[in-house]
Amino acid sequence: MPDVIRKESKVVDFLLDPQSLWHLYHANDAEKVRKFLYEHHAQQLGISVEEVKSGYDDPIHVTRTYIDVEKREKLRKEYGVKGYEIRQKPGEPVFIPAYTAHQVCNLANCIKVAADFVSPISIEKCMKLKEEFREQLREQPKPWKGDVLQMEQMLL
Repeated sequence: MPDVIRKESKVVDFLLDPQSLWHLYHANDAEKVRKFLYEHHAQQLGISVEEVKSGYDDPIHVTRTYIDVEKREKLRKEYGVKGYEIRQKPGEPVFIPAYTAHQVCNLANCIKVAADFVSPISIEKCMKLKEEFREQLREQPKPWKGDVLQMEQMLL
């Protein structure tokens, strides 16, 4: 096969294939995902879950563990949590509902553009998230300070 055709084929594949792979978990499953991540981290470190909870920040907010295929299968089978997969192509937005645990694997070079917004039906979840961010003190080089989400300003 000529090099030109091979190169053009790669360009076409690149444009048609997703550039980012997202996994989202329903907000109602956040506690199960958190428990799974605490237990996974404890197993990795060879310590108890309580030691992990007292010595490390919330595993949902601190991106220490990528939930790969094997972990997603374990999360589904043992915890009853089924995630949602989004294959994002260039130019496509991804909207993440409040309190939805999520991860992204960028499959190509990319630039992330994010905008936070609060809908009236998600205010309670956003306020809970604000409090969780304030509790992140152990692993962050600069602890979360004040209202990171600036909830009060958004609500005015």
